[in-house]
Amino acid sequence: LIGSHTLLSVYFFSAMAMIVLGVSAVTLGFLGWVFSDRLRRVYLASTLFDEGKIVENFRSMTRPGSFPWREAKRGPNTSHLKTSDGGASPEGHSLPSHFEFKGTRFDLEQWIQDHWMTGLVVLQMPEGSQTEATIMHERYLRGNAREDKCISWSVGKSVVSALVGIALADGKLGDLETAVSDIVPELKGSGYEGVRLKDVLQMASGIRFNEDYADFFSDINRMGRALALGTSVQDFVRSLQRQFPPGTTNHYVSMDTQVLGLCLRRAVGMPLTQYLEEKLWVRCGMESDVRWSLDNEKDGMELAFGTLHATTRDYARFGWLYLNEGASPLDGRQVVPQEWVRASVTPDGPHVQPGPSNKQRAGIQHEPAFGYGYQWWLPGKLDHPDEVAGDFMAIGVYNQFIYVSPEHRVVVAMNCANADYDKGSNELDSEAEAVEAFRAIARHFSVRECSSSS
Repeated sequence: LIGSHTLLSVYFFSAMAMIVLGVSAVTLGFLGWVFSDRLRRVYLASTLFDEGKIVENFRSMTRPGSFPWREAKRGPNTSHLKTSDGGASPEGHSLPSHFEFKGTRFDLEQWIQDHWMTGLVVLQMPEGSQTEATIMHERYLRGNAREDKCISWSVGKSVVSALVGIALADGKLGDLETAVSDIVPELKGSGYEGVRLKDVLQMASGIRFNEDYADFFSDINRMGRALALGTSVQDFVRSLQRQFPPGTTNHYVSMDTQVLGLCLRRAVGMPLTQYLEEKLWVRCGMESDVRWSLDNEKDGMELAFGTLHATTRDYARFGWLYLNEGASPLDGRQVVPQEWVRASVTPDGPHVQPGPSNKQRAGIQHEPAFGYGYQWWLPGKLDHPDEVAGDFMAIGVYNQFIYVSPEHRVVVAMNCANADYDKGSNELDSEAEAVEAFRAIARHFSVRECSSSS
């Protein structure tokens, strides 16, 4: 009898355990299905820059299971890029063999390899023409191809600046003295209350923010984890507080560009992607559609601080637009106001000047000593670093670049997935080195140089 009761008890508890386990499995399966996108995004955010995944991640961040995105379509016409007939290889003309930085001679090809370059396009524009450009060199490495759309990171900030200039000219944003909290009242009570558009454009909002990607607890990484969990980017922006008086200190804060995006969306009454398509992408004759990542499906706000996904050729075309001082590479019509382009690449205050003499720059240990315009970096002269040289750059983390040399009429667009970017002093050196590498390329392919040698 006792044995029978024991056997029944074993059967009973075994059955109950199976039911509990079954319910748990169903529950876990249900929760996994509900939160699957968030879990995938958290995993992506935590492994985004891993050495074995970074290259693939940077060219496929709009794949299913990643952040949602919108797409701006290309127009019916494409601005033509002539292929150089002077090169013996499909890549076009050879690059210069070397460049110098801080007294050290660098092998350019080795430098490219060391920075995990995935795409490089060098354009040359003839004097007196706004709609002619020749590809002097084009190359793709590490499995990338011409049609791959690479994430811009902060190179996209310069695109947002162009849209701000267009919106100001259209009377949508008031003027540069307008407070961002007057455009987006939800920013009242945050560190952005009362901050001028101009201060935000010049990375001089005064917001307390740690942009160090190598620091797990930095604000930029905290933001990435919050977005992966579905947090509204506007809510994150509203949580930020002030460190410096606005307009006094150049301190690089990615959320300043996000505030520009919030102001644009509110002012123009449409998503940024749609505005980009209508006002810039189609008018410039870009050859491929472009995607823009969003914070989540519900809020649908573009991550304006740096998540465009475009081809390297189209990044080069955007540089061509600015070499043209805002005139379209497609037909020469003015797309971005000329005065805006000039103001964007001119430092107009002591806190945005280049060089070591500028003591009104915060976070210098994480930034090159460049000047700053309206979301464009302004390098100093090699022999007089406190003086603006005249060339300018869009720079994205892990070595994304658009370099423009008006003097030589050359544009360089370069995408990288540099897994060694944040190791030691490499972050600082790689961006400062890049200026001299691109200057060597610009001199090598200078219209004047090529004309004199032909």
